[in-house]
Amino acid sequence: MRNKLLGAILVAMGACTRTGLAAPVVAAPGSDIGREADQTQALPDLDLDLRLRRSDRLIPLPLGVVTGDLPVFLRSDTMSGFVHGTIQATGDAELRQRGMVVLADELRYNVPDERCVAEGHVEIHRGADLLTGPKAEFDMHDQSGQVEEPVLTFAAVPGRNRAARATASLAVFPDTTHEHLEQAQYTTCVAGSDDWYLTGSTVDLDRTTQIGEARNARIIFEGVPLLYSPYMSFPLNDQRKSGFLSPTIGTTGTNGVDISIPYYFNLAPNYDDTLTPRLLSKRGVQLADEFRYLEPTYKGVLNAELLDRDVLAGERRYFLSALHDQALPGGVNLHVNAQEVSDSAYFRDLSTTVTSTSTTYLPRDFGLGYGLDGWGFGVRALSYQTIRDPSIPVGDQYRMRPQLTANYLGDLPWADVTMQNEFTDFRHPTLVQGQRYISYPSISVPFTNDWGYVTPKLGYNFTAYQLDAQTAAGIPSQRLTRSLPIASLDSGLYFDRPVELYGKDMVQTLEPRLFYLNIPPRNQSALPLFNTGLAQFSYSQLFAENQYNGPDRINDADQLTAAVQTRLLDPETGVEAIRALVGQRFYYRAQSVVIPGELARTANVSDFLAAVSGRIDKSTQGDFAWDYNPTLHRTENFGTTLHYRPEAGKVLNLGYRINRDTIGQPDIRQIDLSAEWPIGGHWSAVVRVNYDTAQSILVEGLAGAEYTSGCWAFRIVTHRLAVSTVQSTSALFIQLELNGLVHLGTNPLEALRLNIPGYSKTNEIPR
Repeated sequence: MRNKLLGAILVAMGACTRTGLAAPVVAAPGSDIGREADQTQALPDLDLDLRLRRSDRLIPLPLGVVTGDLPVFLRSDTMSGFVHGTIQATGDAELRQRGMVVLADELRYNVPDERCVAEGHVEIHRGADLLTGPKAEFDMHDQSGQVEEPVLTFAAVPGRNRAARATASLAVFPDTTHEHLEQAQYTTCVAGSDDWYLTGSTVDLDRTTQIGEARNARIIFEGVPLLYSPYMSFPLNDQRKSGFLSPTIGTTGTNGVDISIPYYFNLAPNYDDTLTPRLLSKRGVQLADEFRYLEPTYKGVLNAELLDRDVLAGERRYFLSALHDQALPGGVNLHVNAQEVSDSAYFRDLSTTVTSTSTTYLPRDFGLGYGLDGWGFGVRALSYQTIRDPSIPVGDQYRMRPQLTANYLGDLPWADVTMQNEFTDFRHPTLVQGQRYISYPSISVPFTNDWGYVTPKLGYNFTAYQLDAQTAAGIPSQRLTRSLPIASLDSGLYFDRPVELYGKDMVQTLEPRLFYLNIPPRNQSALPLFNTGLAQFSYSQLFAENQYNGPDRINDADQLTAAVQTRLLDPETGVEAIRALVGQRFYYRAQSVVIPGELARTANVSDFLAAVSGRIDKSTQGDFAWDYNPTLHRTENFGTTLHYRPEAGKVLNLGYRINRDTIGQPDIRQIDLSAEWPIGGHWSAVVRVNYDTAQSILVEGLAGAEYTSGCWAFRIVTHRLAVSTVQSTSALFIQLELNGLVHLGTNPLEALRLNIPGYSKTNEIPR
């Protein structure tokens, strides 16, 4: 076998012509053009290491690098020509430059012009990408050129996380970051699988913006044309870009054909806008807009939806929403959450999500906050728009206009001092209304050590009401007050020991805790209930001062809470593997303070609480909570969940809960099952069943299937949600996703993620 001829043309890209070599040099087997050039004149100062090293991959050029400053290496079976003219390389020819390799049966390289012509089984490696074709021409100075009848393979690399392929009648490369394809076909399917592809009279790929553009574009799926557009842009990775997003197409009995075509404006890295025209064949045209912004001192989201004239309802319908948080000058913080809807049936008729149909209140919340030297000051106005449904009786909420707060938290050398002050004006169209003032100073003295702590605390709660006169009801204005001293003593110990679990060294803790609380009884039955109800009994509530979730009632107390918890910790990371706890409260006085509908406690002990949570193994995690009433000898609340996820795309969640602790509401006994699991043949099933056995109703249900074929996915999902015991709402989602290009149909992904914890998109799972 003949020896290869290696010629290093060090021209940067024409160094040979600048060395002063006037005599032609004809390469023969065994000669080395590069060596003769080196002996004539030293290389220019290029700060380049020209030693050849073996590498399994090409090192891509950084954007903007001028390749004319880099050397070219040429080799083949035979070589002839002139160093200041054209060099002909025949037989297994290879032209190499950093970032690019050209392989062909024949190569012609013109040294002065730095141009290369390759013919016969041409392969061009540009970084991680591969181009093949019968003929190619390149300017090696900037790597511009063209390839006839190319086949292009684009690999997934950092910054371009999606592999793709393309064919064309001609590929033109203006530089190293752009490709112009004529009569092109583009797909993200692997070679040998053309399940879908995009065709265009021209397709332009921009590697700097990672955006593709196609003219006279058609999308072909399984040989069937799905979509035509005179112009289409699409991302080459998952980064944001301006352009049309995937259309949503569906149909319902109340709205008819429902088509949405959103357009995304990538205005800046920190703000964007999505404008969505929506056609409902039975109602008219709706226009929706979402504007998002994020600045160093403020952020927010603005939403607006408008159906100028609903043909069925005969009226204008709209939804407005503003969510804004901002740090103002001088340390002032602003919070806004304001929503409004034109009518109570808006979400039921026009919402695109099933869960929105169960909305009962929309907030209008405005607040200012300021902090200084341990003090926190706030001004707030809060009201609600009530969404009324004949099947769901709901009442109006109190409006708070305004609410003023001044709270203090300070650390003395030996004590912690707090003070809570609040003034609120409550308004309501039908119920008693007026002003409430609260002042609650307290002081606590913590004694802490490595093995435990003791913290005594003493506070005094003063509350005053100025209630307005209600002429229609014959109620005069009145002033009511309540004064309560509150004393508590919190204490705990900490023990630990080394243990072994599943062959791994762990640390087990034992943490007993005692909490004593004393509040004298006061008759509070004349006080209104502006924003107070009975709190859910839980482990954290065992150590709370008040069993109510608002300040209009403060329970009387002479009680002791005893609890203990144990944890298993990783000694190296401190990560908690398992936690178990039990607790109970002991009463030394009969209950005197209640709210309407609440039965006074007669037992001298509370419910017994127990809970366990942790990871069983790498794939399984469980949670267990139990609330047992020792007086009635029954379970008041119970909940357990099991999460099994051996790998992405396989998840099983099983839960069961009982709840009897709801005033005026029926018992809850719910079985909750959700899963995503492969069922063979590229199919996966998705399901969620939340069934209440006490009322024999399906609270929420979801069922569907996904088909994944490497470069595309198909989903069909039905979702049903009970909004009351007699009414439910349903939706059907059908979606075709062509990886990296477009989503056609209604999007079920939000419903899947909310209903199946641990859900994964099957076409994004590595296989």
